[in-house]
Amino acid sequence: MPDALSPPPRPTARSLAVWTAALYVVVELTVSQAVEPLLYGHSTGLSPFAAVVSAIFWIWLWGPVGLILSMPLTLCLVVLGRYVDRLEFLDVLLDDRPALTPVESFYQRVLTGDADEAEDHAELLLKDRSLSSYYDEVALKSQRAGTSGRSLEAIGQSFCCR
Repeated sequence: MPDALSPPPRPTARSLAVWTAALYVVVELTVSQAVEPLLYGHSTGLSPFAAVVSAIFWIWLWGPVGLILSMPLTLCLVVLGRYVDRLEFLDVLLDDRPALTPVESFYQRVLTGDADEAEDHAELLLKDRSLSSYYDEVALKSQRAGTSGRSLEAIGQSFCCR
């Protein structure tokens, strides 16, 4: 029977190698699949989901070389989407900014007659600002957009004829 004060048994070389490999795999997978997409995504304007999906796509296309080039290639696509009108859909798909401003989003919800969505949107925005600033910055600007001659048909024509 071992004594309570005796030193613990020394680990074998095999067990140290197994623990080292397991720790390396766990840390590497956690960093590469969770931490890096979050860090790179927010600092570059690329959404974390788009970073992971683009890495999967470029790995599928080019293998390990695609993994190395996935972030630079995807960021080039995002920049092209920001500055080339015909490729604007890439900016909307891959960027971490919302596609509509709060004013446009509120206006769109009011135009469609979706009061529940408009209320949910307002509650979400009221977490960060006061009611009076919400009225000044979102609701009144949306009202001005509606009364300045913009109608549903005009908005549809502007998107249709780009």
